[in-house]
Amino acid sequence: MLFLRIFVDIVILIGIFLFPAWIFIILSLIGVFYFHRYYEILLVGLMVDSLYNSHILFSGFFYTITSILIFLISFEIKKRLKFY
Repeated sequence: MLFLRIFVDIVILIGIFLFPAWIFIILSLIGVFYFHRYYEILLVGLMVDSLYNSHILFSGFFYTITSILIFLISFEIKKRLKFY
């Protein structure tokens, strides 16, 4: 399981540089719901904001705030699910 988590992290980190935004967002969402306490999504949000800072919304921290919200919402959803 640890090898799979590291592999997914590497794919997401490479995906930040090579893929469009929606691909690594989908990979991060899969990681959040597949792995227990997927803190790496917070790092992904910070990296994307630091690389592609656009200052459009929330002072340029759009992906960081979005990743924090996704992490917190997924944490609450996982607590309420019986089969997770």
